[in-house]
Amino acid sequence: MTLPKDEDSMKKIIEEIHDRHSHHHEEIDLLTFIISEINDLKKRVQVCEENNTELMREIRNIYKVLVFIMKALLSDEKERNEALEEALLALEKKI
Repeated sequence: MTLPKDEDSMKKIIEEIHDRHSHHHEEIDLLTFIISEINDLKKRVQVCEENNTELMREIRNIYKVLVFIMKALLSDEKERNEALEEALLALEKKI
C-alpha cells in the first residue's frame, strides 16, 4: 500500500477500511483492527527509518569521493595519485 497522494486517494482508503470492518464485524472488533493497523504502520515507519539511515551513509560517501577528487585536481602529481586512490577506496566503501 502506498501513501495517499490526494484527497480522493484518502477517501478510497477510508472506504476500504470501512468495507473491511463491516465485512469482518463479527470476527474482529474495531479495537483489534486499529491495533493491527497501528502495528503495520510501526513496521512501515521502521523500514523508512532504516532506508533513511542507509541513504545518509551513501550521501556521506559521495561527499568523501568528491572531496578526494577535488583534492586530486588541486594537487601535484604524487598527491593527485594518492587522492585518486583514496577516492577509489571511498567508492568501494573501504574508508
